[in-house]
Amino acid sequence: IRTQIALGKKFAADNGYTVIKVFANTNASGRSADRPALQKLFEDISSSWDTVIVLDRSRFFREPYLYIKYMLKLNFAGKRIISCIERLTISYDRRKMQRNDPCSN
Repeated sequence: IRTQIALGKKFAADNGYTVIKVFANTNASGRSADRPALQKLFEDISSSWDTVIVLDRSRFFREPYLYIKYMLKLNFAGKRIISCIERLTISYDRRKMQRNDPCSN
């Protein structure tokens, strides 16, 4: 975990991001949503930060369904996810998603 945090902080510094908080679990798997740090991240979702930096997508979630579910929660809150290793930024235009969402009447 310490190495992952250090790499995430280096990525942030190298790419002009300021690390405000670190949410990390030492004894939890990316297979589960039942992780204290993940719950704290979503409790803090209305704070002023705008980006979640993960080492790679599997560190956030390994199960595609859970990854998409929680990625959408972040996106609807105006946040995005950046994967350091994969050099992948995931964010969507919130207005487009709401317009295309049949459940958002």
